[in-house]
Order: sequence, then structure tokens, then C-alpha cells
Amino acid sequence: MPQNRFFLIRLSVAKSGAGELLVPNMSIEDDRGNVYQELTDGEGVSQFLGVLHPVPSEGILGNALFDAPPGHYRLRLSDDEAQRAALVDIPLSFGPEAPEIPVVNADQK
Repeated sequence: MPQNRFFLIRLSVAKSGAGELLVPNMSIEDDRGNVYQELTDGEGVSQFLGVLHPVPSEGILGNALFDAPPGHYRLRLSDDEAQRAALVDIPLSFGPEAPEIPVVNADQK
């Protein structure tokens, strides 16, 4: 069970060189600078990429899994030594779910 909410990011990783390539380390960062690391246990998640997953020559398509509260995030991709990083804006914001409460007008009976 998540502490906040499970947040899946579907991504594709392409390989152009001949050497070994691993899916980069990932985290998500909110607008306040809070960072949430990728989860290492994706049991039950379809096409879970996992941490340090090797990329075959044809590339790979899969899901990264995070536990984060509702909000707007950027995906941070880091190299193995965390010396270089790239931020990718995720054009999605999700908020807490509120149940729809029907409004009943007194004139409608």
C-alpha cells in the first residue's frame, strides 16, 4: 500500500550505441522541491522497468513507479554517479479526488 498514491510514468528508452545501457536513475520533484525516489518493488505493475534495468538493442517500453501525493511533477533522470541530471516536465497535475455530490434544487421534485 502506498503512503500517498501510486504514480506510474510510462516511458520508452532507446539505445543508439553498441555499449551496455541501463535505464537511468529516476525520481520525481514537485513544485516545492520535494523529491520522491522511484520504487524498487513493482510487484503487480505491468511492464515494471525496475531499477538498473538493462536496455536491449531494440529499446524498452515500460512503467516507472513512484509513491507521491497528488500534485505537479518533473521527472529527474540522473547518471550512475548522479553528476549529471535532466528534468522533464510531466504535463499533468492530479489533485485529491473529491466525491461528486449532486445538487438538488428545491424547485425540482
